[in-house]
Amino acid sequence: MKQLVTSAFVLLFGFFISYVPAHATHIIGGDITVKSLGSNNFEITLTFYRDCSPASALFDASITLGIYDKNTHAVQDTPVFSMLSATILTLGDTCYTPPGLCVEEGIFRGTVNLPNNPNGYYIS
Repeated sequence: MKQLVTSAFVLLFGFFISYVPAHATHIIGGDITVKSLGSNNFEITLTFYRDCSPASALFDASITLGIYDKNTHAVQDTPVFSMLSATILTLGDTCYTPPGLCVEEGIFRGTVNLPNNPNGYYIS
């Protein structure tokens, strides 16, 4: 019994001294805008904001959208848009700049042609 308690103590002690905190970064916001260009053509712009502190994952070079029928949820198109720009934003003002805060804006844009659909569409 004493050996079992000792083994458990060594195992727990090893776990605690090898503890390494985990860190994750994520998209922190964004939006999708759609602009009609006429003749069933639409310009879609995606603007994403991410945490750009050290060790953060970078934006992907391109993204894939899903365009779906609003009633049936059937996939209508899956366009791939390349990144147009990535800019680290200046936050704060002359009175106050938040310390250690880094936000990068990534913009993706592309054009799609969608046939008339009485059900409508949604984008994801």
